[in-house]
Amino acid sequence: MFARKKVHRLREETDRHDGVEKAAAERLTPGQANAVEKDSHLVAAALQADRRIVSLDDTVRGLLAALCDPCPGLDRLYWTNPCRDPETGPSCTAWLENGAPEAESLKLCR
Repeated sequence: MFARKKVHRLREETDRHDGVEKAAAERLTPGQANAVEKDSHLVAAALQADRRIVSLDDTVRGLLAALCDPCPGLDRLYWTNPCRDPETGPSCTAWLENGAPEAESLKLCR
């Protein structure tokens, strides 16, 4: 993938990444904060790239949604569960092929 120039390296913005983890530690239970920390790389990547997250983990989605007030960057993210969200369909393929258009129902912070 690297040789074919399919991988684009992004500079890491740890401030936003750490802000989510810090807010989780302050506002959630230790178990919930651990779950957010485990998947915080998804937030970091989405904030640096296209603001889209595709994940089956609705639990972390809910936990991150609860952190929208202390973490202003989260309000720019769109999260879809390809198995549950009717907006993206069962495989997400058509949604992704169409450029993963923004939809109000997919906003992390509603």
